[in-house]
Amino acid sequence: MSSRDQDDSNGIGLAVVAGVVLFIAALLFALAAFFAIVVTIFCAFAWNQPLSLGKFTLKPEDAQAIVLGGFCGAMIIPMFAVFAEMLFRMELHPDVWRFLLVGGYTLGSLGMLYVQWNQKTFAEPVSEPMMEVLPPEPMRPTVAPPPFRFASWDDEEDGR
Repeated sequence: MSSRDQDDSNGIGLAVVAGVVLFIAALLFALAAFFAIVVTIFCAFAWNQPLSLGKFTLKPEDAQAIVLGGFCGAMIIPMFAVFAEMLFRMELHPDVWRFLLVGGYTLGSLGMLYVQWNQKTFAEPVSEPMMEVLPPEPMRPTVAPPPFRFASWDDEEDGR
């Protein structure tokens, strides 16, 4: 009899893959939150006057919109979690709420940064010059083709 019935190598492999995916997700969350903090610090410096970093200029209205988007995200994501708790009759662990707040601020501020970036990139469509529309040319008289005739045996002798 084989002892293969007690083999859990598939479960261990799945656990390792899930652990790696969870680690990568946590790393991406931490990097995005750090980037949102850096952007917020730049927005604080650009709150009243434009801030230039290389060829990128952060205007006060853009900085205020990015911070406002972060605060809106920090409110909307936890409110959605409360809604989901009530809808599905479940309870979230108390430690989750700080991640929801940080994740909401990160999503809101980076989302607004993305909107501001695309608004500048795609704001002014390139207008193409108007094409000049000319009146149609007058119709040329067409020459009627000769009437159709079937070939005969003596066409080659006639030189046609």
